[in-house]
Amino acid sequence: MSTCQKFVITANLGLITFCVTFASSVFSTATTVTSKQFGLSEEMMVLVTSLFVLDLRLDP
Repeated sequence: MSTCQKFVITANLGLITFCVTFASSVFSTATTVTSKQFGLSEEMMVLVTSLFVLDLRLDP
């Protein structure tokens, strides 16, 4: 495997990791606004974020 291929694979894995982490953190900071918009409690929104992060842990 060439150095270029290794770099591309490493960059893709890093970008995927960043995107997933960013997705969970953005939603967790918007729980108050989102809960008011959809008429849900903040506890329900925290549950959604927790299940999202748990799913990331359980899936390979």
